Amino acid sequence: MNLLGQLHKNNEVIAAAVYISVVNMDREEAERVIAAQLHQIHSFADQHSIVIIDTYIEREGSDAERNRLREDARTGRYRVILHCGDIDSDSFYEFGVVEINVLQYEAK
Repeated sequence: MNLLGQLHKNNEVIAAAVYISVVNMDREEAERVIAAQLHQIHSFADQHSIVIIDTYIEREGSDAERNRLREDARTGRYRVILHCGDIDSDSFYEFGVVEINVLQYEAK
């Protein structure tokens, strides 16, 4: 059974967070990247019956959004984090949260 099959096996709603990092990009480029990644992630979520609860967009490089996401993951708010390759999955493993790089998953 694949990862999403395992998550869906109990017919539970999968609550997910989205993480996007646009650090070190000018405003116009960042807005294009955010729009493109949100489109990819929402399409993926729709295909797999995943409900997106919140979106964390890191713009300044301070890790404020990443830290907020870690805290929310620690409290069990999410079972899944969706992203496009801009997060280190090891930092969420300890909370039992599954991270899915939408770009890698779709390439399989």
